[in-house]
Amino acid sequence: MLILLLRHSSSTCKVCGGSTAAAIRNSSCSRSNELRVMEAANAPLIQTHPPRMNRCYSCMSPVYEQFFREEHSHLSKFFYEPRNFTSQCDEPMDPQGMGVVPCRAICLTDLGRKTGKLLTMRGCATSLSRFGFYNRTIAMFDQYDMCREVLANELFKYDTDSQPLQVCSCLGDRCNTAAKCHFLNIFIYI
Repeated sequence: MLILLLRHSSSTCKVCGGSTAAAIRNSSCSRSNELRVMEAANAPLIQTHPPRMNRCYSCMSPVYEQFFREEHSHLSKFFYEPRNFTSQCDEPMDPQGMGVVPCRAICLTDLGRKTGKLLTMRGCATSLSRFGFYNRTIAMFDQYDMCREVLANELFKYDTDSQPLQVCSCLGDRCNTAAKCHFLNIFIYI
């Protein structure tokens, strides 16, 4: 016997804007709602399936393309090349014709102003940065669909400046279209 327990709320999903019930059906708010599967003591063996493979939009602002192509820039040394370099990646994002990458982790959107102009990177957490992320920082984003301002040198595992970035995370298929999602401020009192 298989029992499914689902905490249902009639509230609106903060990621997709729809009802949470519709979001569950579309798997876009899977972390916002709890799904627990419990087996009875004498339940028959249930075949398990591999974790669902989501897709993340993979793009960067067009300015980044010149940094990938320049011999002395080294941007390609630190980041994987996205599927698209396009202004459609910038806010507000236009997903029409945008490339996606398979992802078993969270999708990320990074916004920075290194050149004075807002620059955007979108992709899967495991295929965006070649050196990965600091665990203590990325762990915050792995728990909730959220946006938060962090310093680049606290996020990326390579020597970089302390430029502030707005980083948004989400778990779901093609969920990283919006960078203006809700902000979650975490305060720690000692």
